[in-house]
Amino acid sequence: MADREPFAPLEVDPRTGLPLPEDVRERLQESAGTVMSLIRNVESYRRRLSHGLGVSVTELRALGRIGQMDGLTPRALADQLGLTTGSVTPLLDRLEQAALIRRTPHPHDRRSIQLELTDEGAAVIGTAFGTFQARLLAAVQSMPSDAVSTANEFLRLAAGGYEPLDEPHTVDESHVARETPAHD
Repeated sequence: MADREPFAPLEVDPRTGLPLPEDVRERLQESAGTVMSLIRNVESYRRRLSHGLGVSVTELRALGRIGQMDGLTPRALADQLGLTTGSVTPLLDRLEQAALIRRTPHPHDRRSIQLELTDEGAAVIGTAFGTFQARLLAAVQSMPSDAVSTANEFLRLAAGGYEPLDEPHTVDESHVARETPAHD
């Protein structure tokens, strides 16, 4: 069996087909490792936090989405969480039984309902977000404002590359500058 190098640096820019310079490959490799570490740490933190709050990770994610989006329907929540409506229904039942959410009639579609946090649900998600921010505070305070802004812009750009999820090695080239043909 041949040795694999699963985390080998990307050698060629998939947008252009051109080889990547060594410094870009090194920065890419370091960034990929740092982002993967951040994802693992946040996932672990979210598991510990949800356990401490007495909800599952998926329930915590659902509470966060319901708290962020006014008028969210069960179908929209399912789409946001990447779940089926069939799996969202029992999740909502559990959250409603725990008095964390309520289902209310949709104001414009009598066949639909919308979801909202109860005061207790808002307190749970408020605690979760407050704790999350407290974890970031030390990092934010340890860096100059312009460095934090640069890091945030990097994370926004990196996150934007994954919505919607693309097939492996498929690249959205809509942001790549193109030469316009000269007109006579």
